[in-house]
Amino acid sequence: MIEEELDKAGMPLELRMLPVIESALSPVARSRAGAVGLWQFMLSTGRSYGLEITSFIDQRQDPLLATRAACKFLKDLYNMYGDWTLALAAYNCGPGNVNKAMRRAGEGATDFWSIYPYLPKETRNYVPAFIGATYAYNYHRQHGIEATPSPLPLATDTIHLNRIMHFEQVSSTIKTPIDVIRSLNPQYRLDIVPAVSKTYTLTLPRTDLSNYLVLQDTIMAKDTMYLAQYLKPTKADPSKQEFSIESYTYTVKKGDVLGAIARREGVTVKQLMQWNNIKDASKLRIGQKLEIYR
Repeated sequence: MIEEELDKAGMPLELRMLPVIESALSPVARSRAGAVGLWQFMLSTGRSYGLEITSFIDQRQDPLLATRAACKFLKDLYNMYGDWTLALAAYNCGPGNVNKAMRRAGEGATDFWSIYPYLPKETRNYVPAFIGATYAYNYHRQHGIEATPSPLPLATDTIHLNRIMHFEQVSSTIKTPIDVIRSLNPQYRLDIVPAVSKTYTLTLPRTDLSNYLVLQDTIMAKDTMYLAQYLKPTKADPSKQEFSIESYTYTVKKGDVLGAIARREGVTVKQLMQWNNIKDASKLRIGQKLEIYR
């Protein structure tokens, strides 16, 4: 898939090794600095290249969309420098650090090696790591190294959804293990496809697709069972209900505890922890921002 997207974008296929050194090809990789996904996008960069990042969805973890965004970002960096080694350095440490290194290196600084001494230590190792990974990928046999056989990837198909859905609606009906659904759809943070006002995709094993299509009405009928907390009266007619995932941000104050916030807002502690990726309910800090869905 990565090679196909690089080819469509007119990019060097050798760039396929970049997510190997960025994330070891893990869509759910997360760095200490907050970079996420195959291509390790920071939040601001991901959003600037069209990736949606909310409490429900993080498209930095969508392998296809993140790859397309990375192609655009890398193309912009190459257009900026006219050299792939500089583009790779800027991908790692940002154009600001590369520009500063070029100024310090003086005239004639036209590639990575001419600015090498002036780059951050991690970036000085980054381009050689990329070159090393590319070399190993292409010439491992000359060094007596053979790849281990890998299993065939799971054949999948994609469904387009225009209404909100919980993974459990699918898993409990067609018996696809929920861990499989999660692994095929890592961009959805809370096991919910938030298709309230726009269409989103759901990827399933191809072998389960026919069951999904046959039992689609049953799956859809389970929405209130798994998504009751998002069912709200409509503004036009309070006697009717519709799904809403509108939220607001609450700032933690001195003396706040999660249980009291939950009671005051009419939600559960478990929901607050899920929505805000809180692992320990006792560890709130003053000024912390909590996303609350009502």
